Amino acid sequence: MSNTKQRAKERLKADILNYQFPPGQRLKVDDLAKLYQVGLSPMREAIMALSSEGFVDYKTHLGGFVSNVTRQEFSESVAVAKFLYAQLLQQSEASVSTDGRQKAKVLHYELSVALRNYPLTVSHIDRIEKLFLRYLVTLVAHEPKTISHQLLETTLGVLARYRRLYFLKTGNYGCMIDLNALSKLPGCLRMSDKTQTSKVIALSIQANPQEIEHVFGLVHP
Repeated sequence: MSNTKQRAKERLKADILNYQFPPGQRLKVDDLAKLYQVGLSPMREAIMALSSEGFVDYKTHLGGFVSNVTRQEFSESVAVAKFLYAQLLQQSEASVSTDGRQKAKVLHYELSVALRNYPLTVSHIDRIEKLFLRYLVTLVAHEPKTISHQLLETTLGVLARYRRLYFLKTGNYGCMIDLNALSKLPGCLRMSDKTQTSKVIALSIQANPQEIEHVFGLVHP
């Protein structure tokens, strides 16, 4: 992707995450191209790229719309992220270096400090989400990245969108990340109780999913 397309993509993605374009809003290529000062072609391709990441719902003959929040997308994203992370954690447990584990400890500390900021702002949430993703990815790091790693990061990005929307709607965020579970994540595969292992992974991927379901009405019929 060219620098122009990448820039347009990142700016649109940031605006979607920060609720400048709420769920369901149509994304008009002409207007966005003017807003981000790029050509029509790179803007259109940026929208298509975000469609593949789950941020945009692209409809034939109608164009792109900001993806709505849905129970199916949220529950499936949580399930897929938990499955992939458990699998990748198992594969990488023996290969994660001492430096990698130390880096994870530092990231966990930085994350705990960032979560204590008050009042939290959108810029704080941006930093928290970056630290959170880096922490999770560090523990399953592998070069080169596999398709599973790429899918995991895409799915985690979808969940990050739900957490940001939750914050923008409620003003709360602390319950979205479980620091205690995250601290247990590096050694959770050695727990004798595999049910507890699954619980740690689930809480690490998405704490209190029922809060998001409740706030956005994503309850089971």
